[in-house]
Amino acid sequence: FKEITYIPLFQLILTILLVFVGMIPLFKKLSLSQMEMKREVDEKALELFQVYGPTRSQHRVCIFFYFSILEQQVRLLADKEIKEKFTQEDFNTVLQIIQEAFVKKEYYDGIETAIETLEGKILHYYPNKVMSIPPDNMNNQIIWID
Repeated sequence: FKEITYIPLFQLILTILLVFVGMIPLFKKLSLSQMEMKREVDEKALELFQVYGPTRSQHRVCIFFYFSILEQQVRLLADKEIKEKFTQEDFNTVLQIIQEAFVKKEYYDGIETAIETLEGKILHYYPNKVMSIPPDNMNNQIIWID
């Protein structure tokens, strides 16, 4: 009868220990499949895009970068108006610029070049409209989220 009472206690301790170990980024990265990791990154990027994206802009036009440091992945999200003008190849070009720079550990240069590339494409697709829009109320800032 004593052995039976120790098993549930052991299972409880083991479960609590595994829950806390799962919160450690290194163990989380090792335990998740690539598909699950991609799903988590996509989900978090979309959630933050909805919170910080077009709804906070006067113009409702927004391009949003999401960098996941743990998973070493980057996402580029855009509002409906931008998606109508840009092709998937345009977005892939920008993502490729960032990924190549990050491999070389040239983070600032990669982001700067990607933004300049986006700016060139925006000026191409909206040649007159960009100049007539007053400055926006959004801050161009990095938001760190744990």
